[in-house]
Amino acid sequence: MDDDFLAVANLIRVLGVRQELVLNTLPKSQNEIFNELNARQLKALMWIGIREEEGKEPFTLKLLAQYLSMKKVTASLMVSALEQKGLVTRSVDKKDRRCIRIRLAAKGRRLRDAIWAGASLQISDMLDDLSDKDHQHFVRIAKLIYQNYLQTIAGEA
Repeated sequence: MDDDFLAVANLIRVLGVRQELVLNTLPKSQNEIFNELNARQLKALMWIGIREEEGKEPFTLKLLAQYLSMKKVTASLMVSALEQKGLVTRSVDKKDRRCIRIRLAAKGRRLRDAIWAGASLQISDMLDDLSDKDHQHFVRIAKLIYQNYLQTIAGEA
């Protein structure tokens, strides 16, 4: 294995450990909701929340399925489960009534906010010891990786 691979693999490992620490920061009420979710449901909530934060149009079921690398029928069942838990809502698109949009419900938004608050603390801790220049480089590279990922997903559409 080369140094590039090991560096990225180690970063992913550190982020996984930090993710566990985020869970320890959740308020009890949010932790109970979180514990009812499987990994795919949590990932869906985070993607829906990210899209909302970015001010983009809410996901269609088809696009969410692509982001989650699953079949549309599987995504539909998962969204139904999240809807039953009161975490997301579905609504008909005003421009195209054949299209269903998926949004976070208030309960889902509170969970997302609690998770992101904990994640923000963990990220701050991780970046604290970096110089301003290294911090800027890290953020720039993280944004590039994210944009490349989004382009990959769009290419699969």
